[in-house]
Amino acid sequence: MKETIETLKFVIQEKDQHIKGQEEQILAQKNEILQLENKLNSMTEQRDLAVVKLDQKVSKSDYLNERAIVLEKQIQSLSDAQLNCEQSIQKLLDDKLKLVNDKFEDLLKQDTEMKQIKLSDYFVKSFNFNYEVYFFG
Repeated sequence: MKETIETLKFVIQEKDQHIKGQEEQILAQKNEILQLENKLNSMTEQRDLAVVKLDQKVSKSDYLNERAIVLEKQIQSLSDAQLNCEQSIQKLLDDKLKLVNDKFEDLLKQDTEMKQIKLSDYFVKSFNFNYEVYFFG
């Protein structure tokens, strides 16, 4: 019986050592799990920061795209306005040319009479107006 007790004590000691070894393994694995959780938290934080930066860049890109579309529409509107102005100016110039040509044709159709151009009485009677040539000598 003494041998059985010693055998049982030996078995119990082996099981205690085995349990202690397993507890050490469990503790080591818990530490490893904590380290992995810290790494996971760090990586998650980095991913979230990257997502925020990407969203900001996408937002800025979207804003710039919208701004470019607005500017393109403004440029198109200005181009259309310029074209309309050029067409209006061309129409006015064509109308003016037609009026000038019509007036010129009317002048050509009229009988031209030669009229004598007379100096006004003011110039004829004026003392300051003199046609005589002065000779200095």
